[in-house]
Amino acid sequence: LVLGDASMLYSQTCVCTDYLYVNDASSGSLGDGFTHKFRINNDGSLTEVSGANGTPWLPVSVPGFDAPHGLAQDLNGYLYIGQDGGADIGKLDCDGNVLNPSFISGDAGYNFRSYNGVLYSNSLGSNEIRAYSLCDGTLLGHILLNGVGSGPFDDWGMFINDNGTFYVTAGVADAASTNRYIWRFTPTLADFTSHTAYTAIITQTSFPAVISTGDNEVFGITSDLLGNIYVVVTDWTSGATPSEKGTWVLKF
Repeated sequence: LVLGDASMLYSQTCVCTDYLYVNDASSGSLGDGFTHKFRINNDGSLTEVSGANGTPWLPVSVPGFDAPHGLAQDLNGYLYIGQDGGADIGKLDCDGNVLNPSFISGDAGYNFRSYNGVLYSNSLGSNEIRAYSLCDGTLLGHILLNGVGSGPFDDWGMFINDNGTFYVTAGVADAASTNRYIWRFTPTLADFTSHTAYTAIITQTSFPAVISTGDNEVFGITSDLLGNIYVVVTDWTSGATPSEKGTWVLKF
């Protein structure tokens, strides 16, 4: 408690700086990836920021993080980075110091997100999205994604908006089948403990004909404030040259 008169009051200005973190798999092989950190300047330009281990912010020399895949940040500024698909999720501070290389063991899905004190991972090779406590990495439960046909299953893209609505895609590594799906749902933690199952709102038949066949795989997903959904689809046809391949952003 501070007592005084109006002369003791001062005007304060808070200057906030935004940062962008980017995983770089380099050649795509295990052992040569790293993570960048960029400061977003007032004019929109980016300036690369060094970390405790040098530049880039998390260099390849840091054990356990040389094949990063998936990245999330919580409200306290801690970073969670996955080691390739299906390995551990490590916890770091904003300076790049590794606090725990195996904060969550063996569940680094293709993507994961932090929301309201929980880390969500779309577990590799399954139809589950798992929830973990950000306090100690304890598994809280999982929900199920229904509607997938025969063949392998890899849910890849995942986005959670400010209202807690999940947007999820499937369609990586199984493009020759009909496993292209988009889900949208707003779960509670109770849904994860009871393993609620959700049905896709967009299926294979809703994708444009030009990308509904062949090796066109579904990747990232996001949404806008109006609820429109944006999905990235890339042609990974075997043997095709880069000029023969293509990438689309679909709006639903």
